[in-house]
Amino acid sequence: MGATATIEGSIADLGNQQYVLGLNAVNCETGETIAREQVTADGKAKVIEALGDAASRLRRKLGESRDSLAIYDVPLVQCTTSSLEALQAFSRAEKSFCELNFSSVMSLCERAISLDPGFAMPFALLGSLQTIFGQLDQGLENIKKAYALRDRVTHDEKYAISALRSACS
Repeated sequence: MGATATIEGSIADLGNQQYVLGLNAVNCETGETIAREQVTADGKAKVIEALGDAASRLRRKLGESRDSLAIYDVPLVQCTTSSLEALQAFSRAEKSFCELNFSSVMSLCERAISLDPGFAMPFALLGSLQTIFGQLDQGLENIKKAYALRDRVTHDEKYAISALRSACS
């Protein structure tokens, strides 16, 4: 894909509602770790926030400019979801999409939406598939919901949702 590095993540349950999250930036060519960040979270409700903090620190370690950080460094809780379970369901939906298991994608997106009705990306993915499979009214409604929630997504996701909405108009 032409990438210089990938980010690998891990999470470990320490018990007593304590979690350790790790992020490693790995050189695609050599497999060596370029930068590493590790944080702890006190409870599931704090995992997304801790992950966002770790990602911000990792980006600084990797040399991202202050200007870029000022523009794009939005806390994950604000731009995605505050629900770890919703994020996990959506992550599984994306994996199922790559495996072409579309019925699983749809049910996992519905699960993510039920866990966090303010999480835009499951609406976008579900709506896309629904329109492809002939469920036009439902698909367009879900795309409109994603568009209405576009202030809670990353820059790239906002572009994708806007393009999707334009294509369906």
